[in-house]
Amino acid sequence: MNSLQEQEPSNKGTQKEKTFNIIVNTRPKEVHQEVLTFEEICKIAFPTPDGINNPIFTVSFKHADQHPSSGTLVAGESVKIKNGTIFNVTRTGQS
Repeated sequence: MNSLQEQEPSNKGTQKEKTFNIIVNTRPKEVHQEVLTFEEICKIAFPTPDGINNPIFTVSFKHADQHPSSGTLVAGESVKIKNGTIFNVTRTGQS
């Protein structure tokens, strides 16, 4: 019983991690933060480079937890998400 009491105070300061279920390029994904940046979304969509140097991404979203709830993102921007937020990420190489 003493060991349980000793463990309780250390657990009081921790917050339960939130999980958000989103869709990226038609695939369900789980993330653990409420705000995602353009760069983070691109990394979720394309986690490993495949030989394209300096790819250019276009990110659109809908059903976000902000106003406006849909739109596009550019590098450096972020979006507040909720369960069900949908992202479409397209990539192009330099031509």
